[in-house]
Amino acid sequence: ETTRVVLLTSHYHKLGEKFVIKIFGGSRNGEIIYTSTDWEHPATVSFSTPITLKPGEGLTSEVTYNNTTKKTVSFGLTSEDEMNIIFGYYY
Repeated sequence: ETTRVVLLTSHYHKLGEKFVIKIFGGSRNGEIIYTSTDWEHPATVSFSTPITLKPGEGLTSEVTYNNTTKKTVSFGLTSEDEMNIIFGYYY
């Protein structure tokens, strides 16, 4: 069914340098609708005109990390690990 997105924000950890959210599918496939470069205080974007996603369309994230540590970093739940989560309000 049709989904309308009214707010987006992101969650990633300290090695993240850039978080991008794009529309997936449909005529706007690949369109960037959100960018944040501050993992500690990510941007919160409200859309006065909701982003309409038709059936089969969705959102995808692309995150750039820079591992400045001497250890291997992988997905995990602690601040010493990395992850990426799209948070938002929709109806």
